[in-house]
Amino acid sequence: INSLAKQLQAYPHFYVADIEALNTDDTPTPDIVAEFRSRQGAYTAMRDRRILLDKRAMVSKKILDEGWKVGYMERVEPHDAEDSGWFFASGTEDQGYLDDCHNIQLLPVGVVWQQLDRDIFAYIDRPVGTRLIRTSPDQFEVDRLDREIYTVKR
Repeated sequence: INSLAKQLQAYPHFYVADIEALNTDDTPTPDIVAEFRSRQGAYTAMRDRRILLDKRAMVSKKILDEGWKVGYMERVEPHDAEDSGWFFASGTEDQGYLDDCHNIQLLPVGVVWQQLDRDIFAYIDRPVGTRLIRTSPDQFEVDRLDREIYTVKR
């Protein structure tokens, strides 16, 4: 068992591992195999989130250049394997601003989360079709088109 534990620690992406594929001199007990498999859903969610954080998102330059936090976030069908489908805006943009491609930049979702707005992390796993607006300093809700976006700077 210690050999198995050491291998899991040495393998930084253990959450993508299959317990049957691990190479160890020790045979894991049925209890250990059952515990590993019971956590497979959490491992899968972690793996999927790590993959998503590396994918691109469209980001308004009002967030980048003017210091606004995300006020509106929408997830559409990704264009390719590198695209997350996420679009992040401050909520202060008008349509003319958004129509100008020079006002949008592509960034990894992880950069948006870690460097620009940590509040989005709880929502980035949402599926295609999600539209959220900021309703308070750190909360988002589904956009039902009946509320104003709460805008705030970093």
